[in-house]
Parts: sequence; C-alpha cells; structure tokens
Amino acid sequence: MARPSKACVLTPYARAMFCGALILFIAPLQVAGQNPEPEKAQTENVRPLFYFITVGPSGLSTTVWVPFTAKKVKRVYILSSPGEKLILESTELVARNRNGWLYTGDIPGTPSIKWLRGTLLDPRARDIYEIDYEHKSVTLHRSLSPAPLEPPTGDKYKHVPLDRSLGSRMISGVLCIGIKERTSRGDTQTTETWVAPSLNYEVVETTVLDPKKIRVEIVLEDIQAGTSPDPEFFRIPEGFQKVYIGPL
Repeated sequence: MARPSKACVLTPYARAMFCGALILFIAPLQVAGQNPEPEKAQTENVRPLFYFITVGPSGLSTTVWVPFTAKKVKRVYILSSPGEKLILESTELVARNRNGWLYTGDIPGTPSIKWLRGTLLDPRARDIYEIDYEHKSVTLHRSLSPAPLEPPTGDKYKHVPLDRSLGSRMISGVLCIGIKERTSRGDTQTTETWVAPSLNYEVVETTVLDPKKIRVEIVLEDIQAGTSPDPEFFRIPEGFQKVYIGPL
C-alpha cells in the first residue's frame, strides 16, 4: 500500500526567504518590458533646512517661451568717498521670439553704430551664432549638449534661504524676485540678481557690488512682453561668410 504524501510546511523564515527570491526574480522581468524614462540631470545643490517660502508671487511661471524685447543697459560706477561716479554706459537690444530664439546685440542698420555685432542663440541645438554685420560674417559655436533648451521653470527660485532672499519688486514694469549671493566665502563682494517669473525667469537686473572699488549694474529697460519681435533679428543674413568652430 502506498504511503500517503506529507504536505510541505514552510517555517516563517523559509516563507520570507522564498518571497524575497520571487520578487528579485520577477522585478527585472517587469522592468524589461517598460520604456525607461531618460535620466534627469541634477540641477540643484543640497538645500539648507530653512527656507523663505513666500519668496514671490505664485502662478506666474510659464511652460512656453514668452516673447519680448528690451533695452539692456550696462552701467559701471567707481565708488569714492563723496559718492559714486559713472565711468561706463553701454546699451544693446535683447529680443526673444515664441520659439525661444534669443538675440542680443546691436540693432542692424543703426547709423550711429559703426561696428555692428549680435549674438543669436538657437534653443533647439543650443548653438550660438556670433554675427558681424560690419564684415558680413557669422561664427557658429556648436553646443556639446544634445538636449534642446526648454523654458526654465524657476525651481531654484521657488525655495530660497531666508538670508539670501530679497523679496519681490517691480522693475521696468515687470514683477521680479531677487536673491543675493557672495562671490566667495568671507568676501565682501556681493551679487544681486532679479528675475521675472512671467518672462521665463529672465534676468531683469544684476548688480555686482564691491564696497571698496566698483559697482556694476545691468538692467533690462523698456520691456515689451508678449509681442513677437521683428523676425529679421532671428535670421542669418544671406551672403554672410560662415565660420564653424568649437563650443564656447
């Protein structure tokens, strides 16, 4: 007569080991059938424990390129005991279209400027074109980054440490949020940067201050937001000699 078979009884420890091995076996099979997402770059450093949460207005950030034109003015002051003295002032045009192309430089055809130059940024390939209107040449700097340039989300401005936040204020008719940074630890030189959430966090004003020497101020004035600039700013003139070199 045949002996009846005994049921296999696993101890709790054996059951746990069996389940763990089963998970390790099945998990790779599930992952193999999925399309992994591209690896995201780490863009933020380790943040401190305390933040200034109400750094600026909410709901102003954008996910599409906002076109605008503005006048970029750079002023350099020498600091002295009676006050400060303006020693340099320069102006150039800044224009961005709805596709994210950014032009910075002189206005082509301006009779008062003999040496006309401009810089054009292609967000699709991150290439930079240096245009010399006087000598009719274009220098192309190829980017090493394969990813296109997307509209900034302003993550690094949403949670700013309390000791670095400058709050918010209006600059050239645009609401901006500001942060303060030091060039190095213990150094007296500081940099104040103001960005506009409604303009894809474009830098509207930058002030570099060395209390003992100099103050440099760069600000966007006469900002015209929401209107597409002249398409000619984003075209390479025909007949210009093209020079291809490596990245900047």
